[in-house]
Amino acid sequence: MGFGIRSAAWALVAGLAMTPLAGWTAGEADERPAVDQMLQALASTDHAGFVARGTPEFAAIPQAQFGEVAAQVGPALKAGYELQRLGDIRRGGQVMGVWKVTPGQGADDWLATVSMTPDGRVSGFFLR
Repeated sequence: MGFGIRSAAWALVAGLAMTPLAGWTAGEADERPAVDQMLQALASTDHAGFVARGTPEFAAIPQAQFGEVAAQVGPALKAGYELQRLGDIRRGGQVMGVWKVTPGQGADDWLATVSMTPDGRVSGFFLR
């Protein structure tokens, strides 16, 4: 499988501002509202909404970079989506929640990972 510009942009918007919090995970009750808000923000190209729950480092994601990703995934998300939490993974000292995102219009499923601080702020978000 090749690594195209499309997947590169998704990784760029999501891969910033990961803060190691070894052994800690937020869980579904904290993650679902944050993931939902970020996906809705991508659907409506709302940069402020996307970074609203983020740490200051996460909020520094450039608007242009966010816009590139929103242009790619927004149309499928506007048609609606379903979220299913799959569990947790450890990566680089970080515990992340793993989510299956099923966009509307019969698009392929996506995998999202989110990391949060103990005070409920998003410190990282990946969408693949």
